[in-house]
Amino acid sequence: MKNEKMFCDAVFFCLSERSEESNTLHYAQIGRRCDGKRGHFHSFLFIFFYLFTTLAFAQLEISPIGPNQQSKYQNARVAAVDTVQIPFFDDFASSKNGILNPRLWKSEGGTYVSNTMTIDHPSLNVVVFDGTDFSGRPYNFSSNIAQGYTDTLSSQPIDLGGLKQTDAVYLSYYFRREGLGEFPDKGDSIFVQFKNKDGGWDKVWGTDSGKLDSLKLKPGFIFNTIAVSVNYLYRGFQFRFRTKGRQSGRFDNWFVDYVYLNKKRSQTDQYLEDAALVLPISPFLKRYSSMPLKQFLVNPAKELADSVGTSLIYLVNSSKPIITRFTLQNDSTKSIVQRTTFVQKKPNGSLDSSFDTSGNIFFAKKIKPLPFTIDGSIKKLKSLSFTLKFFAQTTDNINKTVDVDRQLNDTISSKVILDNYYAYDDGSAEYAVYMNKPQGRVAVKFVLNKQDTLGGVKMNINPILANIDGQSFTIFVWKNDNGKPGTITYQQAFKAQYAPNRDQFIDFPFSKGVIIEDSIFYVGWMQISQTPIAVGLDRNNKRSDKIFVNTGQQWNNYTDFKDDVSLIYFDGSLLLRPYTGAKATKDLLLATQKEVLEDWKIYPNPTDGLVRWDTEEVKEVQVFSISGSTVLQSFQVADKQINISSLPIGQYLIRLSNSKRSVVHKVLKL
Repeated sequence: MKNEKMFCDAVFFCLSERSEESNTLHYAQIGRRCDGKRGHFHSFLFIFFYLFTTLAFAQLEISPIGPNQQSKYQNARVAAVDTVQIPFFDDFASSKNGILNPRLWKSEGGTYVSNTMTIDHPSLNVVVFDGTDFSGRPYNFSSNIAQGYTDTLSSQPIDLGGLKQTDAVYLSYYFRREGLGEFPDKGDSIFVQFKNKDGGWDKVWGTDSGKLDSLKLKPGFIFNTIAVSVNYLYRGFQFRFRTKGRQSGRFDNWFVDYVYLNKKRSQTDQYLEDAALVLPISPFLKRYSSMPLKQFLVNPAKELADSVGTSLIYLVNSSKPIITRFTLQNDSTKSIVQRTTFVQKKPNGSLDSSFDTSGNIFFAKKIKPLPFTIDGSIKKLKSLSFTLKFFAQTTDNINKTVDVDRQLNDTISSKVILDNYYAYDDGSAEYAVYMNKPQGRVAVKFVLNKQDTLGGVKMNINPILANIDGQSFTIFVWKNDNGKPGTITYQQAFKAQYAPNRDQFIDFPFSKGVIIEDSIFYVGWMQISQTPIAVGLDRNNKRSDKIFVNTGQQWNNYTDFKDDVSLIYFDGSLLLRPYTGAKATKDLLLATQKEVLEDWKIYPNPTDGLVRWDTEEVKEVQVFSISGSTVLQSFQVADKQINISSLPIGQYLIRLSNSKRSVVHKVLKL
């Protein structure tokens, strides 16, 4: 417990349990989780996890408000399903925007489909189970330690009528725990139920995290098969996966993939011959996942990544050659900007140097993006997008013995958007982060190619454990000071709010445009109250070198803690996106800064009691100790002063604020 506590005090705080005695957050059973390569984000999670309820998914699936899964299916206007014929098969490769195939799956249950929550899945996309509904809202927002049933994945009715026990009907699937999410505690479980002819649900298989620990298995997906007995061979049969765990956020992650129900199988029948593209395509840009088009056009060749790529996995041993193609398409003109073709095996059967092999996974050659022509018409556009696509030409469906399409997972694509914002993240949160005490600050570094103006910031704020909708926090813009955040360029108070759906962003527009003249600037936020603002964390794009933290006296780059054995280090990108385009003039900006410095300053400093200011705009005053505890607060400030004479001698932080602005000063009490 000591090491994790040191970590929380020094930087963020990984959230796992709340102590009823001290009302502080701490880790629970983290030690055993940090073995081997699992070495846990768990602890780190909680850095990012008061933060994450939808994750991101909440993470960032982080929205206490918004449509549930049922409403999304209604919007899709899918025809009613009678019964599904076998074979029943879904590797979820055809799922879009996190939505399950409604012809195979019931619309309720809270699960969603993702290709970023794990890195070792057997096919494109997996189903995610956690403690939030489809929109990312926790099942229980009133108790942060609530335990019980969480997500459910239920099949549509299936026609097994007329089959006999000798037809050998089996259900098989892959499952695993944690992935890039949160590690289930001992007792947290996943199980399968079959619906009987009377309408009840019978548990036919299950395991919990403690049982898996006792087996000492390597982390990863586990294959399992279940025989369907004669009692369930009827028209209208259903099966479902359910999980139990914490209901207050995106905790206790389980994943299911490659579900297959058919006859004439056996207990050891492990899968169809199949090859799949799996990992998300790596970023197209070298420094960002997205950036303003006008900044990109300053030097397009400089901004392109050295390579982009994905991975190809075989579910069974195979020596069949595979041809892989890569295309880069301009979405506005539909023209192909780049096309590359390479093969996995040469005609003589030898392995092409284009591939590296490890176990049964073949990593496709990474493609180097080629510079492309920027004509006058592009330069007039406000935004531009490209589609990156890898296609593996496999022979999955040749000489097939069952009617299952195994080529849906042969294509993977992604988009790069050049609009008006900077982003390091891929738009999905596997975790979330927050500061563990008031006045803690987080900053993210960005680099301009030419002078620009910021219009605001978009953030993915996640609901977890406690509802902070409407809570005040402050967004800052800092200048660069020798590689770290320096002088404050701009600050503005906002009310936290959740997006309607998981992984969506909330816009926090600046009241006045902020001119950035230097090439480097920082954008971030300050934690004001005891209840933290949780921001989504993308664990697939590792940009921790761009993150800086300040819990009191100085700024530190998060990578400074990488080799510190007293804490559990994480890597990732915050779902925080500053955007450009607001109109502002240098004179207006200087006038704004002058107003803050003069009208909102406090005096005298040092003081033996009264602290005054000159503006009538202040509506609330809070006084914090240097450790971050609130010691005084007043909403009666019409006389433009507050008396701190009752406080002991020492340094304090005084925050002046209204609904639009927040200013923090350090004062010495004599």
